[in-house]
Amino acid sequence: MVGAYIDKVEKKKKKKNIQEKKHYFGHIARRLPSNIDKLKLVGKVEGKRPRCRSPRRWSDQVKSLTGLPITEAIKKAEDRTGWKAAIKIATKLLESGHNLQ
Repeated sequence: MVGAYIDKVEKKKKKKNIQEKKHYFGHIARRLPSNIDKLKLVGKVEGKRPRCRSPRRWSDQVKSLTGLPITEAIKKAEDRTGWKAAIKIATKLLESGHNLQ
């Protein structure tokens, strides 16, 4: 009984986390091209990552959450209403167990 409740709470937290990442990406993607956050999003940093760091980059996470290449996701995010609709669809697909890549 308690295990089922914990699973339900964990699933809800994961869904909220995914939605927040997508909303934040949309917020950053709509900024000016000269904005430092947007430059970090589309830019590549040379060199290796320090030890104990995740090999996934923010752009890799966006690609796996949306199923779109980063440049296409940025273009979609510039249209606010279209981006919100895309977030809802992708979240439902992820909940049902689909892999968006």
